Amino acid sequence: MPNSAKRINWISAILFIIVGLLCNEAILVSLFSYDDHISRIDILVFIRVLQALFILSGFVLLLLRNSATLAKKLSAVWLILISISIGLTLSELAVRVIRPTPGGFPKGDLLFEPDSVLGWRFVHNITTTVVWGNETEALIQINQDGFREKDLPQNTDIWVIGDSFVSALEVEEAKRFTEQIEEATNTRFYNFGVNGYGPVQYALLLKQELLKAHPKHLLVVLYIRNDLYDASGINDWSHGLKRPFIQNDSIVYPKNTLDEETILNQKRYLNRTKFRLEHLHLFNLIKLAFRDNANNTYQPVELDLAKIPQTEQIKRSLEATKKAVSLIQEIAINSSIDLTFVIAPSFLQVYPEKWSLYLKENDLSEVDFDLYLVNQQLQEFFISRNIRFIDLTEILKTAASKGSNSLYFEQNQHWTPEGHKRVATELVKQLGFIK
Repeated sequence: MPNSAKRINWISAILFIIVGLLCNEAILVSLFSYDDHISRIDILVFIRVLQALFILSGFVLLLLRNSATLAKKLSAVWLILISISIGLTLSELAVRVIRPTPGGFPKGDLLFEPDSVLGWRFVHNITTTVVWGNETEALIQINQDGFREKDLPQNTDIWVIGDSFVSALEVEEAKRFTEQIEEATNTRFYNFGVNGYGPVQYALLLKQELLKAHPKHLLVVLYIRNDLYDASGINDWSHGLKRPFIQNDSIVYPKNTLDEETILNQKRYLNRTKFRLEHLHLFNLIKLAFRDNANNTYQPVELDLAKIPQTEQIKRSLEATKKAVSLIQEIAINSSIDLTFVIAPSFLQVYPEKWSLYLKENDLSEVDFDLYLVNQQLQEFFISRNIRFIDLTEILKTAASKGSNSLYFEQNQHWTPEGHKRVATELVKQLGFIK
């Protein structure tokens, strides 16, 4: 078998030399690095040594091309490598189908830039893929106005304003409830959702956008879990970005800047995708299996939000929310826009058995909490102001009790595509103007 041995040695030599030539800084940077060069000397030295070894090995194989013994050993090595590659590929495909575990740099934290009125907006004109905690990933396209939408037309049937439950970065755009209603009813929506926004920002955003266009109807989605805090400015947003909030009867506007590291990471990671091990679902699944959960200190917001009697902080936040809602109503009336508020419940409100389990595991009593008190208070306020509202809590809770266990991502705690579908179905049912 001298000819076949010679052929194996020749092919192996050429492959080694090609790999050595490809193993250079320019190609490796273009494929794997978010920087324009490799700055670490030790990595550069390692690349040079690896490159030299591959090329040198290739020339050695050329010199020994007539060795049948070498060809036999190389055949065994190639067979092992090919088998391992096929096994890993099949495992990766199986994980993607059976137990998807996406990963990558958390670009979702980099999608924001300061705004002097609203506190922040989405970075304009970007296209990127966002991964949320090995649980979900989605393609994100932000337009020139800073929304996950197409350009704003002069006449739109329905505007939807809200926070991350409206922008829904954890699902593909076509799976959001706004797009699902559009497809089912031929009604034109415009989605103004921006992560982290609260009631004061909803009012200020509405004022701004009404200078450009005018809708027939307006839906404002209130997320029960944090919008109260947002209205009173208790919590800052990502990277220390502060929000406008109501203090007494006035709106306090923030002065925001991004730190240099965040600006650098935006340039490095947004609009760019490089291969990383975290893009392999198999790698992420193995990493999750070895993750240490012993120090898990998760504390749900409901511990404060649902506490009875209510704290002074919650009472102030509720009053600030009511003032922001009244401002939105005033703007809608003055602009002749039909207004509806939609209450989006939290994950624990829809799956109260998980709330009960948490309380039990932490030696807390359910008599000290009312998971739905804030909902009731908001409903009473809406009725007193003659504001139309839809509270999705009971609808989603009923669906969950009938076996719908995938309405929310359990870690991300936002609606899954199925959750968006349920919401879309209910809104079509309850809103008479959607045909």
